[in-house]
Amino acid sequence: MNTFLRDQIMRVMSGHVGRENAICKKFIMSHLAIYNIADERYVRDILSSLPLCACRDGWFIPNYKNIPVGTAEVLEFKRFLSEGAGGPITASRRCAIIYSYYRTLIPPAEQLGLFQ
Repeated sequence: MNTFLRDQIMRVMSGHVGRENAICKKFIMSHLAIYNIADERYVRDILSSLPLCACRDGWFIPNYKNIPVGTAEVLEFKRFLSEGAGGPITASRRCAIIYSYYRTLIPPAEQLGLFQ
């Protein structure tokens, strides 16, 4: 995975904290156009490896500044993935990526079994 592109995506996403600030993948790709990146699948693979949530409105960083709101956003994302094409295994893996960056967002009910 290209570390430079991951860093560039996180730089773009730094202004999109919280579900209300979600942006679509096409907007993210427009920022990557200067690096000659046009493959949506490649960008999606990078996005899925980052500590980002997704919803119908697009991609966003969970609100780590407001822990109760951020925790709810991650749980909603987990439900969104579990009920969609991703399934519960993918949802758990993606949330583990988020929790590795933002440990304060781990819900108390999941803290006991997360690292066993």
